[in-house]
Amino acid sequence: MTPPRLDTTFYIHDEAALAGLTGTPGKLDAAWTLAKFTPNSVHVAIDMPEPGFVLHLDNFDRFWSARVNGEPATVYRANFTFKALKLPAGRSFVTLEYDAYPIKRGWIAYYLAFVGLLAAWWIGAGQVEGQSHLARHAQSAESPTRG
Repeated sequence: MTPPRLDTTFYIHDEAALAGLTGTPGKLDAAWTLAKFTPNSVHVAIDMPEPGFVLHLDNFDRFWSARVNGEPATVYRANFTFKALKLPAGRSFVTLEYDAYPIKRGWIAYYLAFVGLLAAWWIGAGQVEGQSHLARHAQSAESPTRG
């Protein structure tokens, strides 16, 4: 199996993203400096010789957001599974952040439901225990004592 060439072009799934770009598709000699990399964020400075796209070889997900030079930017799907960002010519500061907020909301709902069920069980267990105590007390009051 032959590894892919680094100067291979890639496919952008949004035709509107290509508006304003001229020239022949191909690899740009861009320079970049990685400032921070974690599983949920990437901070990088990129020097582009002309406007174009930067391809990030990580899976695309709708919960990725981007900022280019502090302004919100669109994260495009590239080659069906990767991420791409449209950058202007010159130096750009790019931030990619992953925030799967629906998953966080789901965990919050789960823990609130768990605490609610635990509280209901605790209250219910206390009432049952209290009723059995009252029943024993009433039963002992009704039964005559022998002496």
